[in-house]
Amino acid sequence: MDRSTGKKIALYASIGLVTAFAVVALRGFFEGLDVQGVFALLSDAFLVPAVLLAGFSALSWMKRGGEYDALGYGAAQLKYRLPFVDKTHMSEGFYDYRTRKAKDRGAWEPYALWVAGAFGALMLLCLGIYFILGAGVAA
Repeated sequence: MDRSTGKKIALYASIGLVTAFAVVALRGFFEGLDVQGVFALLSDAFLVPAVLLAGFSALSWMKRGGEYDALGYGAAQLKYRLPFVDKTHMSEGFYDYRTRKAKDRGAWEPYALWVAGAFGALMLLCLGIYFILGAGVAA
């Protein structure tokens, strides 16, 4: 793993941790919770960044594949109707627009999905402990 990959993973992990901390803060910082309640809160806290990062990863994958080219082309055509906008690419068709945009795309980077998977695994671990503790109480 090179240095930039590590930085990207650390960035996504820190975003996820801040989000998880925000969920814990909004729920009251474990106040008045028993052990089972703590694991329920941790499960909720890890679920939110897992879903957000997985959704971001899916959106970036779709963008890299050119799924939003039609929206971008439509917005560009609307923008060219304004009198003060540079009309350099106004006459190009959709195929030319898509070809020009394809040259600028890089490869999809799945780092957000990896971090989302790690948060999902933590969520499942906390959920499993929650249910194990709940089974012990019911018995």
